[in-house]
Amino acid sequence: METIRISLPTAFMIETLRANGITDEQILNQIKKKDISPWRKIETTFDFQELINLSTVIDFQSIIKNGYSVKFMTINGLKNLLRLKFDYCHLNLPPLPYYLPPNDKKLTTVCQTIYQPKPSI
Repeated sequence: METIRISLPTAFMIETLRANGITDEQILNQIKKKDISPWRKIETTFDFQELINLSTVIDFQSIIKNGYSVKFMTINGLKNLLRLKFDYCHLNLPPLPYYLPPNDKKLTTVCQTIYQPKPSI
């Protein structure tokens, strides 16, 4: 089964909600009720109404339950999404590739490519 492709800002919105303790069920319930008012105080720069709009054109439940892929990813976008998703922002750790889940070989390879140590001069 192929995952649904979403934009990077949409992924940031979903992962921001999750990082702030909003469960997948709560996300789906609020989208179903078309009520994003509880989320406005979580992140004021996001327009969470976009999640409701998205839910009218694609299977939003599949995005939340089965995962998603991002349509276009930048290096900094990947860094920020990984920090948000795996909570590396709040830890005082070296760069990401050294602390990724050991069983996630694909993600580790991507990060190692991006985070190659700079050669010392």
